[in-house]
Amino acid sequence: MKDEGFSPSKIKQEWLDHGIIVSNDKKRPGTHRIIREKNNFVGIRIIRSTAEELIGLNYDNIDEDDLQLDEK
Repeated sequence: MKDEGFSPSKIKQEWLDHGIIVSNDKKRPGTHRIIREKNNFVGIRIIRSTAEELIGLNYDNIDEDDLQLDEK
């Protein structure tokens, strides 16, 4: 993203402001930390339903055939 001139921190802040992601790290807004089996993981937690709504994805209007993967 940086090579293309985007700022990851600004994008995370914008997504946080729009409710697309949630954060539990007070020092790094937009960052989400979890602990699994004594290991710490850092990333972003996307609220899928909000993201899908924003991009106009509506599974109610998708044909069952559209959800099938082509077998090769």
